[in-house]
Amino acid sequence: MNISIKQIISSKLNLKVCSLIIGYCIWILLNQNQLITITHPIPLYFYGNVTEKKILAPETVSLQLYCKRSDLWSLNFTNLAIHIDSDNLNLGKQTIQIKQNNLFLPESIKLVHYIPPQLTITVEKAEKI
Repeated sequence: MNISIKQIISSKLNLKVCSLIIGYCIWILLNQNQLITITHPIPLYFYGNVTEKKILAPETVSLQLYCKRSDLWSLNFTNLAIHIDSDNLNLGKQTIQIKQNNLFLPESIKLVHYIPPQLTITVEKAEKI
């Protein structure tokens, strides 16, 4: 019943378990730096003097973001919104360009594309009660 260390290390079960652990660690390390593209609906948020204006715009815009998988894990999608200053909007129909600075995203996450490509909003004067 004398089992040597060499026999324990070279047993098939131990080699399989060690291979599985090493393979999983390598997969995790390589997966974190993988660059991915994700599409996610993001709500529009108008700030500024919005009580004087009635803004007709879509509820959400579908954004396509490009980043490392590890950066995406740290992003909180519930707090993410497209911020638009209503003081810069004129009355009538207009097209808005969404830019990286409207999202307050980290520099490591890039805005690639958004749907609808022409974000058209209508600004009207608010009715006073």
